[in-house]
Amino acid sequence: MNLFQKNFPLPRYLQMPPVGIDISDKSIKYAELEKKHGKGLRLKKIGRKNISTGIVKNGEIKDKNVLIKQLSDLRRETKNDYVIASLPEEKAFLKIIPLPTMEKHQIRKSLEMQMEEIVPFPPKEIIFDFEIIDSFQQDKIGVALSAFPKKIAEEYSFVFKKAGFTPIAFELENQSLFRSLIRPEQEGATMVMDFGKTRTSFLIGEKRTVGFGSTITVAGEDIDLALSKDLGKNIFEAEKIKKEQVIRKNKEEETFGVVLQIVSVLKDEIQKILNYWDNNLKKQGLAKNKINEILLCGGDSNIEGLVDYLSYTLKKKVRRGNVWSNITSFENYIPEIEERESLMYATVLGLALRPFQ
Repeated sequence: MNLFQKNFPLPRYLQMPPVGIDISDKSIKYAELEKKHGKGLRLKKIGRKNISTGIVKNGEIKDKNVLIKQLSDLRRETKNDYVIASLPEEKAFLKIIPLPTMEKHQIRKSLEMQMEEIVPFPPKEIIFDFEIIDSFQQDKIGVALSAFPKKIAEEYSFVFKKAGFTPIAFELENQSLFRSLIRPEQEGATMVMDFGKTRTSFLIGEKRTVGFGSTITVAGEDIDLALSKDLGKNIFEAEKIKKEQVIRKNKEEETFGVVLQIVSVLKDEIQKILNYWDNNLKKQGLAKNKINEILLCGGDSNIEGLVDYLSYTLKKKVRRGNVWSNITSFENYIPEIEERESLMYATVLGLALRPFQ
């Protein structure tokens, strides 16, 4: 699905593969891949630049000039003018829509006619695209709709262009994450939980078609603040403690209770989404498979004990995702970045991978 192809057409050729850039409220992450003759894809560049609080808030750009300056500095550092960038997941609208069986060329018109009833934005203020998912009822088809506020997309395009970049494409984070984490041949439905610093996103898709997405503000920063308050440590010490231990089965451990309170919110949110997928969408014939696996990514998905806790309480297979699964095999090449650290770069690696697929 290319949500913005009409708004941002691809050039006929590129001098070099574009750099993938993901902007969040706290940082700018970037990654670039290159194809080595006879060796496949290799990691060329990867990194993260912190941005000050308030420049971007909840995915909205609040200080264009400062962000343009930082992007301009990054362009000079990467020596690459071409970019594929993500758009903030918290501003996106994803929904599986049931439609009567019809030809593909009729679907867009049908969606446009009922868009006001479907999306929480005025229809004239959005851009949208869709993918047809497998139909499981004779008289209906399922359509995975993606919509995004046009104004916010244009603001992201503006700051990149002002920084000297040539935007090749913009896409929603969910598309990048699934390209990074999900193998094309993977069967069944998969949930991805992107556990970041300021928000956590939950995505569900079958193969690489994302049919559900939601975002909550409970995130890694909340654990840092809770530990800081509970242990009387500064925020940096609290973050270090979080990385070193945290979720243990021994409830007498110092950090268990305060962290569990926050992590249990994530568990409850996952359970609510699992129930919605299995009890609503499957019954409507809009989802074929139950969710059998949950993949974790994002910088805070590395908390010790998180995988075991979610797996035990949800009675589901839970594991950390492999952001290299569609880039390279570890038998042939070991990227120069720790496996756990790479989880915070799942989105940008998916962006960087796009031109090669």
